Amino acid sequence: MASPAGGRRYSKRAAQAASRASVCETLKTAYGVAGLALARSWDGARTYFIGGGLIYLALWIYGIAIDLESGANFIGVNTAGNWLHFTLGVAMVGLGVALGRSRARNRIATT
Repeated sequence: MASPAGGRRYSKRAAQAASRASVCETLKTAYGVAGLALARSWDGARTYFIGGGLIYLALWIYGIAIDLESGANFIGVNTAGNWLHFTLGVAMVGLGVALGRSRARNRIATT
């Protein structure tokens, strides 16, 4: 039988998890808006990919460095999210670098 104290503890834990999820969703929304704004130009898209990829890699490092059950996990990362951040970070930085090389080749070819 669950005690009232246990029920309150669960509610507090659920509220903390919801708060972390809202921080994560707010960050993702801001990140998407920045991506739409920077997609207007070639250099902006390249900057978005490289900068965003570095942010994702920083989130990956943060996620593996902290205890996921501690208060330091204010973003709400988990093991699956850590590997997603790593994969996105590497892919985005790679795309940003590839876009820069492609653009440089096109400039040389047209001159």
